[in-house]
Amino acid sequence: FWNETTANSNERQVLSRTRSGSDLSHKRDPNMSSEEKSALASLSATAAWRLSRWKDLKTYTEMMDMSYHKNFLSSVLAIHNKEYAKAQDFIDMSRVDLDSEITVIVKEGYHRLYNRIVDMHM
Repeated sequence: FWNETTANSNERQVLSRTRSGSDLSHKRDPNMSSEEKSALASLSATAAWRLSRWKDLKTYTEMMDMSYHKNFLSSVLAIHNKEYAKAQDFIDMSRVDLDSEITVIVKEGYHRLYNRIVDMHM
């Protein structure tokens, strides 16, 4: 299981630099786009999950744009909170998102599909 000791230094650095939700606000960098904020929230949410920082996971997940990754992390949080029906809903939404994305990418060729599958797995 992941915790402070087993997490890699990059995960600890990401989480320490984005310790509170206000770090992702426009006050931190007024030139940061909403896509950049969402990407930073995604990295922070993943680090929070691996470090078992559940309040941080909830905060960062709420800041993410809708995606399979947000649904996946929301399901992790729901399972942690023993909200199994809610977790199943998030898992189902993740599957629908992934199915749609993979269907489009498969038409573009194996190389692009392979790279995206690896990204999804990470």
